[in-house]
Amino acid sequence: MSKEKGLMITIIILAVSFLVGSFWISKGLEQVANSLSPSREPRDDMGLQEVASEIKNLRKDLSKAESEDSYMYLKGAADYLGLPQNGLELLLQQGKIDIPYIEQDGIYIFYKEALDEWMRNLKQEEYHIYQ
Repeated sequence: MSKEKGLMITIIILAVSFLVGSFWISKGLEQVANSLSPSREPRDDMGLQEVASEIKNLRKDLSKAESEDSYMYLKGAADYLGLPQNGLELLLQQGKIDIPYIEQDGIYIFYKEALDEWMRNLKQEEYHIYQ
């Protein structure tokens, strides 16, 4: 009898965990959807077809945002900054330049906004040093 009670308690805990997890996932998805497209308000009477259509539209919006060159790799960043690619890479490796970037497995990723900000804050005489 104690094995059956233990199994029953385990099933109940699993069911409650599933419900709580589903709730938090739905809230997270709702926040993501709202941050991507705050003008689209979900309605309580939306059918499955409408929800699928909204998800499709959100995917399009996300793809569009990603395709607007919000980030670039080493060659793109070097071209954008007017620097030779190998020169930029060498400066980064030696720590002689404070450009904001992310390095993942030897691949450099630069965000265009961060590069623009870096360029705005860079003094004219400093820029000539890097060229």
